[in-house]
Amino acid sequence: MNEYLEIFQKVVQSTDGLLEDRYHSLESPEIKRSALKLREAVLPQIVELKLFADQFKQSMQECFAELDHADHVWENKRRISKTSQLVFWQQLGEISGCLSRLDQITCTYEAEAINKAQESLNIRLKNLKAKHFKDAKGNQKEKVGWDEKKRFLAEAQVELVKQSEEINAIVDQSLDVILQEIQSINVEIIRTHIKFLDSQTPEGKKFKSFSLELVGLLHEHESTFKKVSHLSDGTYLASLNQLYKCVIAEWTHKMSDIWWKEVEDYGNIISGVIEKRITLILDDKGKLVQILLEEAIALYNTLLELQTQHQKEIPEKQL
Repeated sequence: MNEYLEIFQKVVQSTDGLLEDRYHSLESPEIKRSALKLREAVLPQIVELKLFADQFKQSMQECFAELDHADHVWENKRRISKTSQLVFWQQLGEISGCLSRLDQITCTYEAEAINKAQESLNIRLKNLKAKHFKDAKGNQKEKVGWDEKKRFLAEAQVELVKQSEEINAIVDQSLDVILQEIQSINVEIIRTHIKFLDSQTPEGKKFKSFSLELVGLLHEHESTFKKVSHLSDGTYLASLNQLYKCVIAEWTHKMSDIWWKEVEDYGNIISGVIEKRITLILDDKGKLVQILLEEAIALYNTLLELQTQHQKEIPEKQL
């Protein structure tokens, strides 16, 4: 095809030279008219030949791509068929065990985190009461006013900021334990087994996406999984500091005294907010890990089903 294209191109080049008077011995009008007709006849053929060549090249590339894909699918079928069932079952057992432990770990550490946070809050409130709600003789006072109020609010603000930071640290420790659980499974083997699937099928695309999510969780958790200010869907959680600042500001602008009963009632509100916040974060992150583990279980159930199917398709001598 290239040979014919070159011949046609040389014909056009020759006729162009003739029409541009490059050949002084051939300046007859008749010859030039013939050359022009020849050029007009050849040019469309060159265009058509090039178009056909491009289409042919594209068709060949598509055919080779299909052959490569078919070879890849066949090779993956052989890999699935040759892999010992025990390997798939071992992975399935480890992941199922991890999923079973996850629920217990989440509940246990959630309760521990709430208890630690609430105990810390109670201690801080108790210390504030002992320091600011007693008179010179050491007797309990019901309220503080004016100068006493300023000192109390200044220290209360510092303590509440520390409390907020401590809660984040407590939650962070609990997330570490949850994360360690999923890190106990062999992620590289899972990623290898995902490659056994045809990436062009719905199930192949599904598990390829799962692979990316799993790697993202394990290698980018500092910016995603362990962000206590965000849920897994990106929802922002206002920090406890913002809540504390609002109350401190309200008390600061209050013209009357601050009664201990007010502080105590506010402490109960904070305690409830802390419990809800910790529960929300740990349940959300635990659910994220649970979904990934369930996807991994679905992967190995799929591989075991495909293995049974492929072993019937492929003669034993070809394995």
